[in-house]
Amino acid sequence: MEKNIIIGNGVIVQFGGVAYTNGEIIKRAIANIQRGQHPTHLYPPEILEWFNKLFDCFSELKNGRFDQLTATSYEREALDCLKERYRYKKVSSPNDIGFEDYFLIHDLFCRKNRITNPEQFNFRELLRRFFLDSIFNQGEIQNIFLEFPNGFVNFLKKHQNIFTTNYDKNIEMAVSKPVVHLHGAFHTLSETHNPDSFRNKISDHPLSNSDYDPSYKHLFSDALLSYSGDLKAYSLKQPDQANEGIKKFAEKAETDPEIKRQINEWANSDNEIVKNMHDAIMLKIQDPKLSFQINSGLGELEDLKGEICILGLSANNDNHLFQILKNNQYVEHIEYYFFDESEKTIFDRMFQDYRIIFHNVKSFWASLN
Repeated sequence: MEKNIIIGNGVIVQFGGVAYTNGEIIKRAIANIQRGQHPTHLYPPEILEWFNKLFDCFSELKNGRFDQLTATSYEREALDCLKERYRYKKVSSPNDIGFEDYFLIHDLFCRKNRITNPEQFNFRELLRRFFLDSIFNQGEIQNIFLEFPNGFVNFLKKHQNIFTTNYDKNIEMAVSKPVVHLHGAFHTLSETHNPDSFRNKISDHPLSNSDYDPSYKHLFSDALLSYSGDLKAYSLKQPDQANEGIKKFAEKAETDPEIKRQINEWANSDNEIVKNMHDAIMLKIQDPKLSFQINSGLGELEDLKGEICILGLSANNDNHLFQILKNNQYVEHIEYYFFDESEKTIFDRMFQDYRIIFHNVKSFWASLN
């Protein structure tokens, strides 16, 4: 039987310590600003003022005063979920809130105060860098594999396919084999910052107008931060859909002169998106191998067969991944390593039609020592 494993942040916390828990990530992000230990040319100290504004409005959001500001079903679902998660939780400081939850607060705060793009997008990107820099922890996160005991490395090596929601490269360093990063990785440049990407062959080549600094590659990586599993899934699938669309246009342009004539007219459009479409199609015709950068992780999850082990991933997080597993008819059984008993109940409810083997993760870690 094929053995597969999905690894979450619990593994990093186990071997890297509390420095990689949510609260410490936020504390470190704040301290980096206060001590001036951050690249001011990539995110200014004023981002801390913005962050504090978001925290200050959390109680209003929690009490329902932002409910009318949601504009989509996934926003409403995310807001309902957030309110439920914090219903009985005391929130007295910014680090009591999940750092990805701040992106939902950001979007609703902007809508309330009529802050639109490009300012809304730019503030979000600075907030993303603020958190990513803290998670990266001056590169220390990439050395956690040195703390992995042999028993854990041998356990990992038993799996044919390894997936992770983490951005670091500790697992591949430990097992010396490829690992699928479902939500991107610090060592992979995003398409807009990759000089060799299809996106940067288009005439507006965004890298030329970027503040990219190779000394801080992790801030320009494809690491994905979002408050919603649906948004993560959409972001991951969008390049695939774009590739399919460009391919179809290129094929039609080569066989239908009228369609090619219409596409050629797009080159003079005042709409930047339309002009870029023209460029992409023409480039695709010249070189059919060109395609937008994709993360194939979700597609690989959809095709998995056999046994799936889930370690270090909370049953409360990343529902888009669990939904993919639920829809996969080739999964024979799931092994889930739970941190507390409440996770067992949640997971059992999600996968009631599957054979689930539960393991206490605390006992598992103890057995390795």
